[in-house]
Amino acid sequence: MTFRVFKNSSARVAAMLSGDVDMIESIPTADTRKLQASDKLKVVNVAGNRIMYLHMDQGREESPFAKGPDGKNPLLKPEVRRALSLSINREALVDRIMDGQGVPAGQVVPEGYFGYDPAIKVDAYDPNKAKEMLAKAGYSDGFSLTFHASNDRYPNDSKVAQAIGQFFSRIGIKTEVVTLPGSVYFTRASNLEFSFIMGGAAVETGEASGVLGPILETYGEKAGQGNRGRYSNPEFDKALSEARGTLDDAKREALLKKATEIAMTDLGVIPVFYLANTWALKNGLSYEGRSDAYTLPYYVKPN
Repeated sequence: MTFRVFKNSSARVAAMLSGDVDMIESIPTADTRKLQASDKLKVVNVAGNRIMYLHMDQGREESPFAKGPDGKNPLLKPEVRRALSLSINREALVDRIMDGQGVPAGQVVPEGYFGYDPAIKVDAYDPNKAKEMLAKAGYSDGFSLTFHASNDRYPNDSKVAQAIGQFFSRIGIKTEVVTLPGSVYFTRASNLEFSFIMGGAAVETGEASGVLGPILETYGEKAGQGNRGRYSNPEFDKALSEARGTLDDAKREALLKKATEIAMTDLGVIPVFYLANTWALKNGLSYEGRSDAYTLPYYVKPN
């Protein structure tokens, strides 16, 4: 197998379709179905280890871009956070916006990673229940929300944000979506200038603590540096801390699952989907694909 470097993704896809190469990686979402339609090729699509999630301001009684009729921050209420999650049609996002390159998520690490909890399910799309929960929280007429996101950091990030904003509007939340270049967006988000944001995080350590800690642990000098929503739960922090100091695998895994359950019950963040990793190969070759997106030629096999 030979290797080539392409100037852009379009050239890479064209080379695959013309038969000039045997395999390509990192397929743009817009080209996925074009490659799948070829009877000479096959596309491998696996859940990646990067979660796309929503962070909400849970640290301020009054938030700059989330206001109820009384001027207070509605995102502090767990019923509101659950309503937002239930309003999102994750399957539609993956199918229509991501062209199938994603897997709906109900927690921050995908299946197969240490600490993944199969008991935690993805919130099913249920706008009627979402409206009921808003009413239960005291927002039967909704509230105002500005959702900020990047527009050049993740695949289709601006389109995903716009679609999520529409889902929120359908349950009565007066939603405005503002997208910004990552160079501006992330600095402002870290400075807590926003109320509701979208981000991505990868499981770089191979276990759940690699994501749970950065985005959900109580913010401090050495902890929760990516916790831009300032979620804080002492029980979560305790379980995560104990997991880090536990050498026994079974006990550590149980503690990571406990921490995950606490955070997902609270919805410290709202998981949306895992970005998919994709490859296209000529018929006659096989590659299982990897959640870390590595392309390792040794594992490319003839059928």
